[in-house]
Order: sequence, then structure tokens, then C-alpha cells
Amino acid sequence: MFSDLIVGYLFLGGAGGGFLLLLCALEYANTSRNFLARLAFPLGFFELAWLICAAVIATSIAFLVADLGVSDRFFLVITMPTASPLTVGAYSLMLAFGIALMFAYLSHTSEGYASTIPVQKLKGVPRMLGRSNRFVYGMYILEALGSIAGIIIMLYTGLMLSAMPSVVAWGTPLVPCLFVLSSLSCGIALIFIAAAFTESRQTFFQSLARFTTFDTILIVLEALCLAAYIAWCFYGSYTREAGDALLKGALAPWMWGTLVLCGLCAPVFLERLITRQNYRNQLLWIAGGILVGGFALRYCIVALAVLDPSIVYSVALPAA
Repeated sequence: MFSDLIVGYLFLGGAGGGFLLLLCALEYANTSRNFLARLAFPLGFFELAWLICAAVIATSIAFLVADLGVSDRFFLVITMPTASPLTVGAYSLMLAFGIALMFAYLSHTSEGYASTIPVQKLKGVPRMLGRSNRFVYGMYILEALGSIAGIIIMLYTGLMLSAMPSVVAWGTPLVPCLFVLSSLSCGIALIFIAAAFTESRQTFFQSLARFTTFDTILIVLEALCLAAYIAWCFYGSYTREAGDALLKGALAPWMWGTLVLCGLCAPVFLERLITRQNYRNQLLWIAGGILVGGFALRYCIVALAVLDPSIVYSVALPAA
């Protein structure tokens, strides 16, 4: 069966992918003069956020390498690629890690992209202080590549499971939908963590408040998708045991206590109570609940493999 390492890999990979996508969007928002400027964050936020992003993605890669057993197999996937979900995921993670490192470096230098501000527009492109249009275009390309890598990682962590015919309970598009929604929510949780430790004279509470609203919408959609998945499990005779395990069986404590209560209900409740005076502590509690729920979701889905009637002894990763 899948080890705990692969659960950690799916969780960290999804959270890192969602975080990368959101940070690239925020980098663009910080240099925009359109409606996205309402999501602007202080420059100190990016210095910490990009370090966290790089660390999360690097840890995800380490979990994948450890699960494969030997590092040589991971480098074989990189150097001798084949048309498999594992190869796509490995390349996307490496690209994401490289982009996160690059933005982390730029945000910590006085000449960095995050340390510049838009002062005028020239042919529709914000011109930066001391920066040529070529540099600005280069940063936009990096943001686009990071966004694409983040989307692929979020989709891949769910598609890797749903593409496995050996586990009937994973054979539905609802699994990647759940993982994408959870990944975006976990990405927002990491934004909350970085924001809670950001000291700045620039107020950005309104930007955080907008993200709490966005996250509430994501959590509601995730809850609806989870309900649809459980209903789908009960609809099929081969997946009914999986539905029983989630609702009232061995996985019920993880499902109801950790995922539903801590990961869905508690964050939504706390997000409606956030205040300007004590938002840092509130953000950390919200982020903790979201991340615990994100891990619980992947643990529950992966653990369904042992309940599948088609599983005899074990489930293995698809061959590279």
C-alpha cells in the first residue's frame, strides 16, 4: 500500500503548487494599476513567502525521493523521461522549485523584482524604477511559468490517483477536483502564515480579508465536492465499502474529527470572526486548521486503497 511518505508528498506538493500559483498572482498584482492592485501585499511579505514556498516544494521532492526508495530512480525519471504522470509531476516540481528559488533571491536583493514599484506605463507594461521593459517582460514570463507549474502540480497530485485502475474508489474526476480545491485552500493558509510573521508599516488587512472570503468559498466548494464523492462511493457496489469506512468505519475519526471539523468547519467559522486588532493570531489558527484538513483529506483518500476489493496485497506507484 502507499506509505505515509506519499501522503506527505501529495499534501506538500498540492500545498506548494497552490502557494506558487497564488504568489505569482500576487507578484503581478503588486505591480498592477488595475483592480488587482487591491490585493497588494508589502514587500516584506514576499521575502518570507517565497522562502516558505521553496521550502515546501523542496520537502515535497524529498518525500517523493524517499518514497521511491533510492535517489537514482528519481534522477532516472528526470534524465530519461517517459509519458507518465510521475514524470510530469517530477518535472513540474523541479520547475516550481527553481522559480520559487529565483523569486526568493530577487525579493532579498535591492535590485529584485519585488523591491521595485510601478511608476508609469509604457505600451501597457508597468515600467519599473531603474528597470528596462525587457526585465519586466522577463518577470512576467517567470510569473506565467510559475502559474502553469502550480496548476500542473495541483492537478497532478489528484490525477495520479484517479488514473490508477487498480483502485476503484479513485476512479472519478471528483478526486482531482477535491485535491485542486484543497491545494488552493492550503496555498491561502501558507499566505496567512507568511502574513502573520510580516512586520510592515504598510497595512494590508483588507487584502487578507479578501483572501479569507476567497478561502471560505473554496472550503464550501470542497465540502460540496466531498459530499458528492461520498455519494458516488455509495452509488457503486465496488465502492460502497469505501463510503462506509469514511462515514462510520475505520476512517470516520479522520473524516469527521480532523477533515470536516478541523479542516472545514473551524476555518470557515474563524474567518468570519477575523478582526484588525488580533488578526495575526487568528490567521495562524485558521492556517493550522486548513493544513490539518488538507493532510487529512489526502490520508483518507489514499487509505481507501486497502479497502478496495480489487487490491490483493499492495498498490504501487505507476512505472516511470
